Amino acid sequence: MSAKTETYVSFIVKELKKGNVSRDVCFNLHKTAQNCPKPPLGLTQFKTYWKLANIEYKSWLIEQNKAEDEIIVDSSKKLLQNGLDSRDERVLNMQSLKKSMQSILDSGVTKESFYDYKTNSAKSFERPITIQESTKLVETIKNLDAEISKTLGEYAAKQVEQKNTHEMIGLAAEFVDRS
Repeated sequence: MSAKTETYVSFIVKELKKGNVSRDVCFNLHKTAQNCPKPPLGLTQFKTYWKLANIEYKSWLIEQNKAEDEIIVDSSKKLLQNGLDSRDERVLNMQSLKKSMQSILDSGVTKESFYDYKTNSAKSFERPITIQESTKLVETIKNLDAEISKTLGEYAAKQVEQKNTHEMIGLAAEFVDRS
């Protein structure tokens, strides 16, 4: 590429990278902008440089996308290596959480902490749980039970069993109605 061609193409590529992807907008900018090459081009000559600049811009975009994809893949690999627990580990975590919530519910007491600014220390004390907290704990324990069942695959079997039971009740009701 000649120096003149390189100058015009690099100007157009810079504009494309800024987001000015319309040929007409770039054409008008090249006539009025301070940083554009001189002398201004006619539309036919500009179209030639536009095509060359688009080829260069597309290759730049492909490189950018590859770099972004590599970053995403690398971060995904790191997350997989560091953060994912196995199914059994998730079940154990949920069971231990359920056990601690059940012990709070059974004892009826929870620990409360606050920071005392006068003594610059944290203080804790036990207080009875409220009705709202008790209700929320029961609800959370039920949700944990359901999640554990789903994770272990027991949930689907129970659903099929319940569906079959309801179908049998429906058939029995039909039989009684006919008699």
